[in-house]
Amino acid sequence: MAVTLNERAFEHAKKLIAEGECVLDERDLWSEHQPTTEQENRFIAERGFGEYGKWYLGLVDLSPCLKAGDSWAAHGGPDRLTRR
Repeated sequence: MAVTLNERAFEHAKKLIAEGECVLDERDLWSEHQPTTEQENRFIAERGFGEYGKWYLGLVDLSPCLKAGDSWAAHGGPDRLTRR
């Protein structure tokens, strides 16, 4: 299983950090900051999968294991980065 950097998401994360749009997760409370499924679906409907893809820093190729397409590893939400 290979993991590659999602360059678009990395650039987006750096932009959010530079703009001060980040949250320091002091007690592993990421679940309090992550969007709900409903919020994610609304975001996708309004902005599309291209923008949604900016939420994920790592691209994981699971096809050798599952014979499926790519899966992604999360880093935060659309307008704020959560740091552990």
